Amino acid sequence: MTRALAAALLLVTSLCAGGCADARTATGAQPDATIMPAFRAGPVRPTRKTVPASELLRSPGSLARYRVIGGSDVGSVLEERVTREADGRLALAKSLISSGKPAKAIERLLLVEEPDGARTLREVETFSEDSRSLFDSGLAFAAAVLAPGTPLEGRSPMRVRTLGSNTARAKGDATRSLRITGESDIEIDNAKWTAIVIDFEFVASLDSAKARVTSTIYVVPGRGVVAESREEKLLIMGIFPRNSSERTVLETVELQGLAPAPATEPAKATASNS
Repeated sequence: MTRALAAALLLVTSLCAGGCADARTATGAQPDATIMPAFRAGPVRPTRKTVPASELLRSPGSLARYRVIGGSDVGSVLEERVTREADGRLALAKSLISSGKPAKAIERLLLVEEPDGARTLREVETFSEDSRSLFDSGLAFAAAVLAPGTPLEGRSPMRVRTLGSNTARAKGDATRSLRITGESDIEIDNAKWTAIVIDFEFVASLDSAKARVTSTIYVVPGRGVVAESREEKLLIMGIFPRNSSERTVLETVELQGLAPAPATEPAKATASNS
């Protein structure tokens, strides 16, 4: 959601088409673009299953690697690393690894873990756009337990400032929602799972720009988010539309100090989650 928003804000403030700040780099192995996982999803049917916050934001020390199978970065690997900051907040750092290029840090989300187990988004740093988005009252990120028929909806005033000089860039408000739509039988390569399907929407209405991001998220109990299909629509000053899409599929998850686990464990787990 935030990569698209940062691009819109950059156009509003400076009309730079490709970004005006250098991206920071992060370490990581180079991906093999020839290894592309196949992903298939069947029809969505009703479900009574719930999704705890830990399935949407993994525990501190975890590192998940997603393969980009659709969009402009096809073949690249998206790394998502969760850590706990000194002040107790949770940080979700995202990096993109493309073949033949240094790993590029994309963004870092800072979240608060609420007493009831919910997660609240407070800040997003988007490095390549020199942008920091601040959600003054906190934006709902994950309910303690998301249940069918009980969507999570949040709204917050939003301010955007530059990372380097802390200069004001834009302001307005943002909304974010998650809703379980059912469950679906999915396949990642030859492994079969039953996934809970979640509809996601993020809307930022700022001075001269509006960004809307929607996605379909597939969550496998015990594995977390295993696939996502995202659409982004930007409208700058009411006349400059910009749309994009991306699809990602989970490849591995590891905990700090442990060997990576494959994204597709034995399919017998599917039966226990039905």
